[in-house]
Amino acid sequence: MPADGAGPPCQSAWSLFWALIITFGVLLFRALARPERTETPRTGAPSSGAEQLLAERFACGEIDEDEYHRRLAVLRHDDGPRLSKS
Repeated sequence: MPADGAGPPCQSAWSLFWALIITFGVLLFRALARPERTETPRTGAPSSGAEQLLAERFACGEIDEDEYHRRLAVLRHDDGPRLSKS
């Protein structure tokens, strides 16, 4: 045992201390390096604010299914039927 009293129990404590520091550093790095997930998942849910509003209007019964699909096609720039100005 060394003269300063830093035997095996002290070495174990320092090993544990450094293991905790390294683990904390890795977890912090992973949390900061993770990309922001503000985009809605692609599960058929509306992705833009306009699509969200259109879906809400359809859900509330303000527009029928045909109008919903026509307007959705316009928002997504499909080659579907275009809305006429009235």
